[in-house]
Amino acid sequence: MFTPIRPLPLRNFYPVYYKLFEIAATPLLPFLYEIPVPSDAGGDFYFTTTLDDIKLRFRMKYNRRLGRWSMTIYDEAGDMIIAGKTIVNGLDLIGQYNDARLPTGKLVAASRDDTDQTDAGQFDLGDRIRLYYYTRK
Repeated sequence: MFTPIRPLPLRNFYPVYYKLFEIAATPLLPFLYEIPVPSDAGGDFYFTTTLDDIKLRFRMKYNRRLGRWSMTIYDEAGDMIIAGKTIVNGLDLIGQYNDARLPTGKLVAASRDDTDQTDAGQFDLGDRIRLYYYTRK
């Protein structure tokens, strides 16, 4: 399933935008996008989206024993780029990786209303916790 990202109206989304800006140790990145993640897909699912003209396939998996979500990212050819990265609320999820197949922006999981900063539980990803991507493009 291909999932297009959509730009967010920043005027209605200041709490998340400023939270993401605090996370980024970079100058203002003017384009903020929400990556649609199905909230009713269960604890193990895939989706495909394009970030900075790079088509990526994500696998999102919930580990019940640890109580955490993780993601694996594949390139367009199906080769793994990042394996089993734990999704932590408020941290850049791809910034530490130096791989030309990854986009140059910031990918962050953040609470939509900025009131609950706990990590996503089994039924929170795509609902209370959303994935955001911001870039200069």
